[in-house]
Amino acid sequence: MVHRPTTLASAVAVLVAAGSVLLVAGWTHALPVGLTVFGLLVLGFGIHRDDGTATLLVGLCGIGIALTGVAFVATANLDNIATAELYPGLIGVAVLTGALLPIRRGWETALATAGAALVFLSVLNSGIAYGSDRLVLLVATAGVVASWDAARHAITLGAQVGRQAETRGVELTHVGATLLVGAVFVALTELVWRLDVTDLPLEGLVVFLGAALAFLVVLYR
Repeated sequence: MVHRPTTLASAVAVLVAAGSVLLVAGWTHALPVGLTVFGLLVLGFGIHRDDGTATLLVGLCGIGIALTGVAFVATANLDNIATAELYPGLIGVAVLTGALLPIRRGWETALATAGAALVFLSVLNSGIAYGSDRLVLLVATAGVVASWDAARHAITLGAQVGRQAETRGVELTHVGATLLVGAVFVALTELVWRLDVTDLPLEGLVVFLGAALAFLVVLYR
């Protein structure tokens, strides 16, 4: 039995984290973000195939695509604010992917947490520097927590039953429940803001939302 993070929840974790980065960075950066993430997914698919030469070729192809996306970002004319907004998020998605390959056994959870924290840093930078739309920040924050939870689920489920077991139904149910909880908290936070019942600044509400979601995720385990 191969104990490795499960494929479906791993892919969802990376995609949701990338979605959070794209939400705050803006669609003008869709191409480099998309290429980088697609390359990381191809790399992960190749490694999870565990099929000798084919794994090596697919993995190298994924690395090439991801590096192309990084090159687009590196050569773009970004100001300091855009750099602080985009780079932590992309690095975070890469670290999260590394946790789910995994690049080192026993480090999966720590790397997944570090990757999610870097993506969250992008969200905070966007709110502080650009004053991004409130709902965008809230949805991106919920996405970070959902991504982290999906990654942890992939890691723990893979450790329990092995990635070769049929786990798609369990993974989809878990991820769906997390997204539902996130949607409810986004709605509640938006309602609190509209009712003007708190003096917290927007960044404070975003941090509160992230902490509350993380707490609930731990509780319903």
